[in-house]
Amino acid sequence: MQRLLNRVLILCFLVLYSQATSLVCPAIADTKYSRSSDFPGKGDYQAWLKANEQFNEGNALKRNGSFDQAIIKYKRAIAVYCFDAEYFNNLGSAYKGKGDYANAASAYKKALSIKEIWQSWANLGTVLAKIGKSHESRAAYQKALNLNPPSSARESIQHDMEVTSPFIGSKR
Repeated sequence: MQRLLNRVLILCFLVLYSQATSLVCPAIADTKYSRSSDFPGKGDYQAWLKANEQFNEGNALKRNGSFDQAIIKYKRAIAVYCFDAEYFNNLGSAYKGKGDYANAASAYKKALSIKEIWQSWANLGTVLAKIGKSHESRAAYQKALNLNPPSSARESIQHDMEVTSPFIGSKR
């Protein structure tokens, strides 16, 4: 019983911690894409510019907590241009914000299939921890660390790995 209570407390902590720290890719969430240097290099540049309008609107909605509306905007951006990992990463963050961890994990995995960025690995680690997949979560966090995130993000990721450690070895 005590073991179960500890797990519940740790999961509650993870939820509160991720909401408080917003590791969900804050640098990307605030980015307004339009510079040619941001172009992923695949597909049609003009389509990407058009998709960025939806993406930027989605970012504003997500910042304001309008996750359902942000999801719609991100999906519209993806429908126009599907080669930008940031679109899927932020889609995952919006799903995560509304507590839909399965769809969040799926979006992060899609982002990673396009381009491996530490933010998507870290975000994937967080949602996997929330759905009780501790081993997979730890592996995702480690992959995020292997991509050399900034020191502040590195510290947060290492902390998240430590928090999920009590689950390692338990039957899931």
